[in-house]
Amino acid sequence: MRFVAGPILLVLVGLMTTGCEKVIAYGLPNEVAVVASPDLLPILQDSILAILAPVVPPLRNEGTLRVTFENPDGPNWTLRRLAGQEVLIGSRNDHFIAQALGETRSGEGGTPPALISADDVWARNQEVDILLVDPLEDVLSQAVPLLQELRVQLDKRFRKGMGERMFVSGTDEALRDSLLENFGFGLVLPKVYDGISRDSIFIFRNDNPDPGELIRQVAVTWVSPIPTVDMEVDSLLGWKERISETSYSYPQSVHREGVLARIKSAGGPDASEIVGTWFNPPGSPWPAGGPFFLRTVRCPSQDRLYLLDAWLYAPEKDKWEYLLQLETILESFQWGPDSPRSVASVQSFDDLQRRGPRGASVLTLNQP
Repeated sequence: MRFVAGPILLVLVGLMTTGCEKVIAYGLPNEVAVVASPDLLPILQDSILAILAPVVPPLRNEGTLRVTFENPDGPNWTLRRLAGQEVLIGSRNDHFIAQALGETRSGEGGTPPALISADDVWARNQEVDILLVDPLEDVLSQAVPLLQELRVQLDKRFRKGMGERMFVSGTDEALRDSLLENFGFGLVLPKVYDGISRDSIFIFRNDNPDPGELIRQVAVTWVSPIPTVDMEVDSLLGWKERISETSYSYPQSVHREGVLARIKSAGGPDASEIVGTWFNPPGSPWPAGGPFFLRTVRCPSQDRLYLLDAWLYAPEKDKWEYLLQLETILESFQWGPDSPRSVASVQSFDDLQRRGPRGASVLTLNQP
């Protein structure tokens, strides 16, 4: 996918050519422009995509980043060099590498192969990573380790920004405290989430700006006592499907093929997770589908096996950031008192608001 020069970007070019100070970089947080000479790019392109933008579960055909490839000698370079995140690959003799190295603290960089970072090379708020290679040696063998190192940096940068964007509304700590006190578990959610409860099923949902465009939902429930035999993957998937039939807007089925089961280090030693994709079964009034995380957490002190079902509906949207948001919520899960109040004693979140610690109003309600 390539950038299209719209009217706003053409204005930016005009400002650049009139001698004004640097303009603000353009682009989305998940977009990375890779710049290399035309003779070098064909050698590296496949490795760049595989390392910087891998397709990971539960994504099917979408990489974690959008990567575009730019020609530093092409007619649109004056515009393309204003991208917010740029990865430059080449030698010290390449004009675009030399320019970027001039913006580093040392003004020179290191000895190739080397990964060097620079800020605001051609635009403000721009992050530029330079893969300095020796053109007289095997470029691919030099670039691959640097790309792997760069992927870690890009991932950390993206996750940091994701967290800031996710919690721009603030963290709902009052909700977490009330859930812990009244029901024995807690989650850290942005304040834009709404919630409902049905018996021992708690649903937290963000369908802004429109449920026809984007839905992020997390459901929490449990069984007690903890089953004496570990539940098989198919049984857990069946549990998810039964919850959807009774408590979701529309029932969900699960693609059994391609699911991934794994142990999670976060959430305690007894946490495991299934990753896959869901879909509304045939005949549903709203045909839809998307990825999900299905996590189980054993809590021996409460004698509960918790099930957390986090799923996403985001047609024609980049999904990786939204999946990381759901993962962040799941990783915040904690259990509280050994003897939480019985669910039967609290009938709804209205009741929870009355009982919440310090009288806090803990959630905007969308009751069924």
